[in-house]
Amino acid sequence: MAFSQAQNFALNNATFVEAQGNYNSNTSMSWARTLVKNTNNTTTNITTLASHPADCLELLHKARAIEATHTSKTAAYAPKCKPGTRIHVITDIMNWATAGRKDSERTSTSVLWFQGPAGGGKTCIMREVVDQCQKGGLLAAAYFFSTRGVGLDNEDPFIATIVHQMTTSIPKLKPGIMAAIASNPTIFSESLDCQLEKLVVEPLLGLPSGRGFRMVIAVDGFDECRNPKGRRNLLNIIRALATLDPPRFRVVIASRPELDIRTAFSSQEFVSIAHSLRLQDYDGTNDVRVYLCDEFCRIRETHPAKSSIPESWPTEEILNILIEKSSGCYIYPFTVIKYVDNPRRSPIILLNVVLDLQKPTFDSTESPFAELDALYSLILHPQDNDLDLIKRILHCTMAIQEAKSTNFWQPLGKGGPVFKKETWGRKI
Repeated sequence: MAFSQAQNFALNNATFVEAQGNYNSNTSMSWARTLVKNTNNTTTNITTLASHPADCLELLHKARAIEATHTSKTAAYAPKCKPGTRIHVITDIMNWATAGRKDSERTSTSVLWFQGPAGGGKTCIMREVVDQCQKGGLLAAAYFFSTRGVGLDNEDPFIATIVHQMTTSIPKLKPGIMAAIASNPTIFSESLDCQLEKLVVEPLLGLPSGRGFRMVIAVDGFDECRNPKGRRNLLNIIRALATLDPPRFRVVIASRPELDIRTAFSSQEFVSIAHSLRLQDYDGTNDVRVYLCDEFCRIRETHPAKSSIPESWPTEEILNILIEKSSGCYIYPFTVIKYVDNPRRSPIILLNVVLDLQKPTFDSTESPFAELDALYSLILHPQDNDLDLIKRILHCTMAIQEAKSTNFWQPLGKGGPVFKKETWGRKI
């Protein structure tokens, strides 16, 4: 043991990691503790950073972004592909993912760039791919970038998040990962390159080097990582993961074809190890039809005004118009359904409003999303037929001091929107 039987010496401003138990570089330390020798020769226990493997795991828990994973609450409520849709593109991605399992000697690109326009349904497809990879025992980790979630639009939690998943998907890595955290409890404040080396590359060295099938790391919404420098750094990390020797991983990345991402994948570093799939090369017309038919059927069966909705609504002609306006992208039909599925309004009237929309006058012929622009303009600037009614109710509400009965409010309503009882008589 270091300093065994040593006497009459002092260490100033020194930091030690004290370990107990048999330490092995391939197993977790029993516990680690940070001690500092102060200038007044007193030893202070600053903090117990990793006193047990469970503490190491806790540090990993805190550093990860749980909402970026496929098991998060966000994922549980996220839109998914309708059964029977997107079959061809999902099959092509899964054939690439399983190439190593079918033939361990088969050469295959280790990076797949799945590109497509905004609103095309890439995330739904990626969630289906992740589910199939997990069921097939192929999934190492998944990460979903998003500008709509706190902390999901930057690269900082990336390594911690995929490493946390690898402790489960590749159990033999866990001891090495825990040992790395125990020996350096502040590792998650260091660079992603350092985290990759200590938490992934070095623990992998302790595993058998046989040429088994490669597991899949899935990264979605890569363009939603806001920091361009962060994206460049992540691409270097992804390249490092995909070119380990011996090969360990395949990485599939989904994103919009932003300039910096296109430039990276056309560079010499990626040309030899990556290929791309373009979502727009797959005909999504029938998939959009299936989605619209299912959703309109749901509205007919569940809307409060279902008794007044004909079974034949909407007609085949209207369906074809909506499909044409969609241009193969899901964002348009999805937005139409969200707008029409208003329990306080007639879906027939709302759909007619959508169909009567005129394209914006500003270079509408040049924009593939002209129909979507018009729909968003309607949503942001609604032609609200109940505006006068709302004004009357607000004026009455401000004038009275106590709640009134339903008989008081009924003449004001005249068949208008239904208001919750708890809002009656509230001051505004």
